[in-house]
Amino acid sequence: MSETDNPESKPKKKRFVLPIDATDRNKLHSIYMPFIAGGGLFFATERPFDLGDEVNILLNLIDEPEKILLEGRVVWLTPKHSEGGNAAGIGVKLEGENASQVRSKIDNILAGTLTSGPYTQTM
Repeated sequence: MSETDNPESKPKKKRFVLPIDATDRNKLHSIYMPFIAGGGLFFATERPFDLGDEVNILLNLIDEPEKILLEGRVVWLTPKHSEGGNAAGIGVKLEGENASQVRSKIDNILAGTLTSGPYTQTM
């Protein structure tokens, strides 16, 4: 096997850092993706991503004194000019050691609003 055929010799993509401001309950509701196993967040962007891309999320969450660093993986793509007028962007599945704790915090903040209230940026 040549060096170019070895997948370990190919450079890994650099993890992009997504700053997400969710310090407002309505904003958090609009970007939260509870239908993704483990939870997910929508990040509006026109930057090209591929499904499976690994990213880091720097989450500024309601009532949290410090920003939370999370790992994630792109599992949803909304292209520019999509039907329904939704913003272009990506859905990121929350991953890593603190993902379930952050999802619980988000679920508690949004208790009672996940089945009602304003539409989200994805549905």
